[in-house]
Amino acid sequence: GYDATDELLRRAPDLTAVVAANDTVALGACAALRDKGLRIPDDVSVAGFDDLPFSIDAVPALTTVRLPLHEAGARAGRIAMSKEKPPPGGVATVHGELMVRGSTAGPR
Repeated sequence: GYDATDELLRRAPDLTAVVAANDTVALGACAALRDKGLRIPDDVSVAGFDDLPFSIDAVPALTTVRLPLHEAGARAGRIAMSKEKPPPGGVATVHGELMVRGSTAGPR
């Protein structure tokens, strides 16, 4: 996250948001932004994906997407063991929840 954000800032120094593949990468992005003197979320918003337990303890707390992974895994197990019918077309949708916290601000 750190190195990728550093490169991103070289290419687009006026960026206003970073959406990372996961929370760990997002925290690396936050570190790179801070090292460049940018404030989160005043200058750049940052969001992650997976709502790891440490995300709420970050400063500022990280906006992230929470997925019901336990529920999805249990359903996959039931389908694999023929205890539940597979979804039509064999593809199930997992609904996530956006956990809006202190690392994001309105559009600029």
